[in-house]
Formats: sequence, structure tokens, C-alpha cells
Amino acid sequence: SRKEKNRIGREKNSIVGKDIDLWDDLDLCRVIFQEIKSEKKHSNFDSIFIDEVQDLTHAELEIIITLLDKKGPQRFAAAGDLAQSVEPSSFTWESLRDLIYKLLETEPGKENYLTQNYRSTPNLVNAANHILKQQTEIQNISEAQLQRPFSSFEDGDPAMIFILEPENALEM
Repeated sequence: SRKEKNRIGREKNSIVGKDIDLWDDLDLCRVIFQEIKSEKKHSNFDSIFIDEVQDLTHAELEIIITLLDKKGPQRFAAAGDLAQSVEPSSFTWESLRDLIYKLLETEPGKENYLTQNYRSTPNLVNAANHILKQQTEIQNISEAQLQRPFSSFEDGDPAMIFILEPENALEM
């Protein structure tokens, strides 16, 4: 019955007895996209630069790219590392290229791979490269882009694991 459906709907949207409207990222993207389409003043950016692009969804990227001024220079750049995705978002560089082509009607430039690692010690870079090599062998895919440490200077010891008695751990 209609009354039962309403009761179930209220229970689904209830937290600690309070009625609320639940939204997810896609709902929010739809509302924002409608706002952008209804008011041309929102689409007036000449340039957009994104870091950590791998954490954005297709819908979020569509909104961001739509914000570029159609009559402007439409400078767009994105940086990211698929191996560092916080929440898998199904992001791929190919899908971003397709989206740029679809929305901006222009062929995006070629991606550049940054292989010099300025933030990590050589021990950490070598460990990460070892894991990447293992993954490519296990998954039977072409070898991943490996990084080179910027410096040969080790800033501290590599990670070590000690097995200690609880009373010795305090001394350590």
C-alpha cells in the first residue's frame, strides 16, 4: 500500500529517529550540473588545473570540464597517479581523454609521465618499484612506469621490523 511505502521510505531515510534526505555524490553532481546548464555565468573559467585527478568520478570531472568557457582558451591540465587512488573511482586516463574530446570538442594533448620522484627516499622508491614489477608479472600486463629517486642520499634507515618481548619494546 502507499502508506506502507511511505513508512518504509521514512525508515530508510531516518538516522536516530530524524527524517532526512539522503544524497550521494551523483545526486549532488546532477543538481550542480543543472545549475550550470541553467546559468551561463558559471561556465567562465579560462583555465582549470587538477591534482589527484584519480580520486574524481566521471560525473565530477564532467562538471569541472563544463565550467570551462566555450569561447575562452580552455586550458585544462590534470595530474594524478592511478596507484594512489584513495577510493576507487573507475578513473582512467583514456576516459578523461574521451570526456575532454566530447565536452570541449578538441583532441587532448599527450600525457606526460613523471618518473623522477622528489618526495621519497631511494629505499622507498625502490620498494615501490619492486611491488610494481611484481604486480605486472602477476597480472601479466606490460611493465608499469617505474620511478627514479631524485637523490641517492638516504634520509634515514629503511623500515625495520623487530620482534621484541613487551618489556623490551618500551626501551626501543
